[in-house]
Amino acid sequence: IQIISRSILERNVSKLHMAGADLVMSYSSLGAGVIFQLLRPNEVSLFTEGLIVMNRTAGVDLAGKTIMESGIREKTGFSIVAIRSEERLNVSPHPQTELKEQDELIVIGTAENEKLFTEL
Repeated sequence: IQIISRSILERNVSKLHMAGADLVMSYSSLGAGVIFQLLRPNEVSLFTEGLIVMNRTAGVDLAGKTIMESGIREKTGFSIVAIRSEERLNVSPHPQTELKEQDELIVIGTAENEKLFTEL
């Protein structure tokens, strides 16, 4: 079970993490993310404190593999949350979904692991 919580005050974020929350969404972080997205659209999106949403093309290396076989989560800590394929968006794809070379992978992960994902 993942515990997701919301904090009105930024100072309470660390307290909620210490209390066992896996993800804490704060209003100030969400606001900062919206401003960042307006200033630099189509780049990395800040989802909430410490989490980012990125996208990349599957490419030749991942083509023909399933999500599970790709090892993206194990190697980078990022999770595939959607796949855009030929103008179709598959949200929350099954681990056995086969990736195609032109598929756009939409992933979420921590800012610390961003380099691991971009080097994949």
